[in-house]
Amino acid sequence: LLTNQTVVEFLSIPSWARRITMLFDAVSSSGTSEWLIQLGDSGGFETTGYVSGGTRLSSTTTATVTSTAGYILPSNVATNSLAGAVTVNHMTGNTWIAQGSVGGPTTMNLITSGSKTTSAALDRIRLTTGNGTDTFDAGTLNISYAP
Repeated sequence: LLTNQTVVEFLSIPSWARRITMLFDAVSSSGTSEWLIQLGDSGGFETTGYVSGGTRLSSTTTATVTSTAGYILPSNVATNSLAGAVTVNHMTGNTWIAQGSVGGPTTMNLITSGSKTTSAALDRIRLTTGNGTDTFDAGTLNISYAP
């Protein structure tokens, strides 16, 4: 359960994992900052070098954004309640490809895709707010992984 956290980290992902899925259930944040999914290795989380684009779709607007700081989910509404999944697939070497979406029936849909080459073997993943000060204030976040 998410309460007053600016970041949610999942550590110790096994080396055999080739597909990691981040699962969102009624996740919301306190502010309007974009959400970022970041990968990491034994040296820590990597906050640069992503090639990522995201689209925010709602009944009134469509916006497209890019990020080099993480796979971007362009949320801009506080207290949204979003569910869905983003999957990160192993491509080759230390390169990972992401795609997925989260949305809500009365709010918006957020779509992301991109690539990232980590400096070493991936062993961690996290969700954070883009400004580092907004907090996740509701919902559940989990991951699953497969060979």
